Amino acid sequence: NMAFVAKTKPAPDEVMYDMVNYSTSLTKEVKATGEKTVTTKASGKIVIYNNFGTTAQELVANTRFESAGGKIYRISKAVIVPGQSTVDGKLQPGSVEAVVTADVAGEAYNSKETDFTIPGFKGSPKFSGFYARSAGPIEGGSSGVKKVPSDTDLKSASEALKTDLKAKLIADVTSRVPKDFILINGAEDIEYKEPEIQASSNKDMAVVALSGSIRTYIFRKQDLERFVATK
Repeated sequence: NMAFVAKTKPAPDEVMYDMVNYSTSLTKEVKATGEKTVTTKASGKIVIYNNFGTTAQELVANTRFESAGGKIYRISKAVIVPGQSTVDGKLQPGSVEAVVTADVAGEAYNSKETDFTIPGFKGSPKFSGFYARSAGPIEGGSSGVKKVPSDTDLKSASEALKTDLKAKLIADVTSRVPKDFILINGAEDIEYKEPEIQASSNKDMAVVALSGSIRTYIFRKQDLERFVATK
């Protein structure tokens, strides 16, 4: 038994280490004997266009966007919309992608591809020069009661998943270690996310999903052998 210091850039009397990261998830179907009121807001990607001028425009966080159907969505982060540019002698609008989230939870805010205006510019020339279009559907909005596992069933399923997930993470990451490296038992960090409850095709069941990630420290076999022989 001996102790050694490992670094990514080791000194002559130290050992080099590298890292392998890996993530995966497992699911387990359990009985849905409880109920939970769920409210989620729809969200999706949009492309914001600046056809007003050649100067870039900043849009602050929470800027409102109104869909063609009159629904209000907001961006959570500030964005800068580039100004117009000349391509083949023609002015082209500047554009930037952003994520919008519905102002109100519920399925009513789920939408197919649609156009948006910016209410904050209403009454100014910028209102017609700045607009947006969704890059795909706006989805995920829901409101209502759904069946979920009981707290006891959820805890039991989560513990079983955590045991299986740990074994899978270690087995999968071990298979990814390069041939000239070795993985020492215990030289890993494992983190688990909170379990998620997903819908099942069986209305009386629910799916519990658990995601985890592993970070392993691996050592070049030749370096370890040289270090042991030197000591």
